[in-house]
Amino acid sequence: MTEHSPARERVLAAAISLFSRSSFDETSLRDIAARAQVDVAYVHRCYGSKEKLFARALNVSMRPGRVFETDEGDIAKAFARDVFSTAPAPSAEARFSDIGLRSLSSAAARVVLKEMIAADLVAPLADRMSNRSELRAVLLVAAVAGIRLFRDVLEFEALQEGPGGQLEAAVEDLLRHIMRPAPAPVPNSKGCAA
Repeated sequence: MTEHSPARERVLAAAISLFSRSSFDETSLRDIAARAQVDVAYVHRCYGSKEKLFARALNVSMRPGRVFETDEGDIAKAFARDVFSTAPAPSAEARFSDIGLRSLSSAAARVVLKEMIAADLVAPLADRMSNRSELRAVLLVAAVAGIRLFRDVLEFEALQEGPGGQLEAAVEDLLRHIMRPAPAPVPNSKGCAA
């Protein structure tokens, strides 16, 4: 069976669609198989488990490498641009936030989501930062996720500016600040770091 068989792609498309509308716990492999018009055994053969299929659906909807593919190598600018991009989502049916947020109540889904974000966003981001700080990488991803939540899910009016505006520049500045190395500890009067 090829990696890009039409039936396999239908399974993934069905999973993305269903996970974006219902939580991880509410979506069964049978539902996905029925929507993809395949046998549930085929879904198991292709993806192994619901968790693995969920992880693949998250990955496809998020496309984590897109912000690292910038020619400029400017991660803060790439993340800010991505937040305000008007380009269609990789799946016409779902955004990463749709899938992830619907399933936060599921312990199994949270594990998959955390592992995927750690491996596909935080680790590569920390590697690209001059200070290689995992803490700073997590803070940056959390800031972007929070902004996307308020902009795309809660639809705060103040965050609805289009690409290239003052808001995008402000987010870029915030992300640069997060990426900046922490200042060195200031020695106290006895010559010891405080």
